[in-house]
Amino acid sequence: MKPCVWCFVLVLAVGGSAHAQSLEELKRQLDQALKAVDDLQKRVKVLESEKQAAPKPAAPADKAAAPAPAPAPASVSTAAGAVVVAPDS
Repeated sequence: MKPCVWCFVLVLAVGGSAHAQSLEELKRQLDQALKAVDDLQKRVKVLESEKQAAPKPAAPADKAAAPAPAPAPASVSTAAGAVVVAPDS
């Protein structure tokens, strides 16, 4: 019976060290992920401050004042008074 107890203790010890290694690996990955998040947050702040500092371009005066072109009529009257209808209208 004693050999079984020693085998059990050995399995627990090996499993415990593997568990500790996996915890250390997880902690290292978490630290890397937190560092990446922190770097991204800093980058966002820099981009937001650059965006606020940049002057907004003014709209061209001719585009702002010009009305939109009128749509083409479906039918047009000729000088003789005949109505010409556009195809597919």
